[in-house]
Amino acid sequence: MQDNQKILIKNLTNHSVGFGCKNFPNSFDFNAGQTLSVRWEYLLDATYVPGLRFLFENSYLKIDPKTENYEEVMEELQLSHLKEKIDNALSYDEVKRILSINPLSTQYGVIKKQLKEGTAATKENFAKAAIELEIKDYTINEAIEKATGINVLNTLNLKATPKKKEEE
Repeated sequence: MQDNQKILIKNLTNHSVGFGCKNFPNSFDFNAGQTLSVRWEYLLDATYVPGLRFLFENSYLKIDPKTENYEEVMEELQLSHLKEKIDNALSYDEVKRILSINPLSTQYGVIKKQLKEGTAATKENFAKAAIELEIKDYTINEAIEKATGINVLNTLNLKATPKKKEEE
């Protein structure tokens, strides 16, 4: 693989994620859902920075399968054993689309499978999207809570409760 080959990397979250290089004065900040092209030499150098592996293993960042020499890139980054799990990771926007399907009960199987087998970022995306979309489905809430520890219904109830003014 050549140093100047471009690697497409996508942020699968609804917040910014980034990393810096150890030996180059470069850093990369990915906005929510953004895909950036990063030179192989920079990515390879950044693998020596703590935390980057975590971002890829948990699919906060994902190497786009359209990247030239994708299989080789995954092998070089020592992610090929997680390739299937990473390839099946869902972005925040994909999760929102799933949770927006009406009736939601038609998506229970897909949602439960992703919450059971998906990456940490996918599970987190389900919790955040369910809160944003105000999903009050007990079955979905139970699956999200089991996977992430986040109780969507309680969170929505807390958001809806008006704050009482403190008496002086």
